[in-house]
Amino acid sequence: MRHPIVPAKRRPLAPAGVLAAATTVVLGLTNAPLLRAQADPNLRFEVASVRRVEIADINGRVAIFPPIGGVGTSDPHRISYHAAQMVPLIAATFGVRGDLITAPQWLTRERYDIIANIPDGATKEQFNVMMGNLLRDRFHLRFHIESKTLPVYALHVGKSGPKFKDTARHDDPTTPARSNGDRDAQGFPILTPNYKGMVGWPISGEVFWTGQDVGMAELARLLESPAVGRPIVDETGLTGHYDFKIHFESGRPSTDTGVASDPATSVFTAVQEQLGLKLESSTAPFGHLTIDAIDREPTDN
Repeated sequence: MRHPIVPAKRRPLAPAGVLAAATTVVLGLTNAPLLRAQADPNLRFEVASVRRVEIADINGRVAIFPPIGGVGTSDPHRISYHAAQMVPLIAATFGVRGDLITAPQWLTRERYDIIANIPDGATKEQFNVMMGNLLRDRFHLRFHIESKTLPVYALHVGKSGPKFKDTARHDDPTTPARSNGDRDAQGFPILTPNYKGMVGWPISGEVFWTGQDVGMAELARLLESPAVGRPIVDETGLTGHYDFKIHFESGRPSTDTGVASDPATSVFTAVQEQLGLKLESSTAPFGHLTIDAIDREPTDN
């Protein structure tokens, strides 16, 4: 059987401000996400528990557990990570790509449970600052970031406009937000109405994706694959959240002319014909984060 592919009253916050002296930031080009490295050292979680955990793979597959709660959810005052991978967490915290992080090899294997109480009124950006300070405090994380210009594909809107629709939100806490493994007649995963995210199902050299309540930056990351071979950056100008379905070849090379190695649809053709978007060659600056020091064992809670 094939399996779906699944990525009390509180004190208010003070505004963020000064640069944390522990972090070196080297910027050759302006890149707003890199400013997350400039942290207010006074922004902290109210309470935080961190511990290293052992987690076994499931049938040879890496077990991934999404965080529970957090800013923008039904439980904005608390977030829980189970068996979190540190490199993706660092990438999300400091606004860099995970594949542009140079880290000790052991860091890709270790897992951590993190539970934190979030101050009332925290924004997503303030949450990232608090997480960055936690990583510095508990793991003694030290790093530097340099800006590098890389070849990319830019995601643009096609001449006829998008072929997908805005998300109609379904906030129903009584219904589990999930994909139960069912597929529709075309082979696309079926999601519950309140599911947020993307689920893919591989079938005979193709992968069928269903996206629900998804932003363009998330879609751009989905479209990246070994067949594309470059980062994809969102230049659509679309700022909403959308529902879509797309399928394209999986595991075989294709070119930016849309020519595939067999009759399966290339990602370039699929983007244009199924989504009304297009991928065009370009360049863009990215932050490359190099970890200078980090502890395997976090300090005591």
